[in-house]
Amino acid sequence: VNAGTLTVNGTNTASVTTNYSGTTLAGNGAFGAVVDFESGSTLSPGVGGAGILGFSGGLVLNAGCTNLVDVSSTTNDSVIVLNGLTLNGGTVQLNISSLPPDGNYALIVYDYIASGSVGNLTLTPLSSGSKTFTLVDTGSGEIQLQVATVGNASLTWAGFANGAANSYW
Repeated sequence: VNAGTLTVNGTNTASVTTNYSGTTLAGNGAFGAVVDFESGSTLSPGVGGAGILGFSGGLVLNAGCTNLVDVSSTTNDSVIVLNGLTLNGGTVQLNISSLPPDGNYALIVYDYIASGSVGNLTLTPLSSGSKTFTLVDTGSGEIQLQVATVGNASLTWAGFANGAANSYW
């Protein structure tokens, strides 16, 4: 893809697909050959909301590319990869429409990692409201978004210690 957005809602059996800077690959479909995301390109499953994109020939995420992930309280985008996932870098950018409950959500399902690791990916944002977000590789074929509530969302004044004033909250 040289320019603009390619939306695939079906199956694309073209040979190797390379997405160059400034381009977006979106939709609810599948690719039969390896797809390579170069710096400045965007992977965006779904159309106007959460969706699923499949890559049966493998997927390469390079430094500087973005995986735009729609997340809500009821659903999230997913990517399914067969024949190798290569994680050379990139950013997982969460597009949060409503905060999901605490738990683990599959963002990328894969058969094996050809090279790289989840540590090569940058997640943004790392938190929203009282929730924190972390990328986790289960080691059994899933890269998950881990959502957790942080601490107590409100503080309560405990009063005086032994009847004497204190300077602690």
